[in-house]
Amino acid sequence: GHLPVDFRKVQVHTLSSDFVASTHIVRVPVPSVPPGQLLLRRVYVGINASDINFTSGRYHGSMRAAQARLPFDCGFESVSVVAAVGEGAPR
Repeated sequence: GHLPVDFRKVQVHTLSSDFVASTHIVRVPVPSVPPGQLLLRRVYVGINASDINFTSGRYHGSMRAAQARLPFDCGFESVSVVAAVGEGAPR
């Protein structure tokens, strides 16, 4: 199938328990598929308490570590389909 040039994802830009205030939807290029790997297209991503903890800076070891990672992607749980298969990946 045809892969799009870019896609949208939720990215954390500031640490906060206010999920809407701490995130933006950004558009980024679709990555190439390395040999032996799969590219997944997320069809649905649920946002729940673990994402709020993540955007608040928890799960990073320290607030300093969380700040150093900004901006970072969000969305732990998803439903995905295989969008592309890298050369040599098992089928």
